[in-house]
Amino acid sequence: MEKIAPALPGFSFDCHDCRALSEPIDYIVFDGLTKNGRVDYLRLIDIKTGESQLNTHQRQIRDAVSEGRVEWNTYNKVI
Repeated sequence: MEKIAPALPGFSFDCHDCRALSEPIDYIVFDGLTKNGRVDYLRLIDIKTGESQLNTHQRQIRDAVSEGRVEWNTYNKVI
């Protein structure tokens, strides 16, 4: 289900803005990139079916985002 969710009717985000990660969360969405040519919002998405729950690592990621423990880093390697 996780692999096809962005293509299903009713998925709330533009499937072209979605990039699959698979583990530990399913997608990062660069909201607005396709339509506006700019990223308006970053979203981390995990797809659940039935009564599935977030696992421990997914809850930790959710909490880190909610608490603002997110940063940007650029890695430059000079050869």
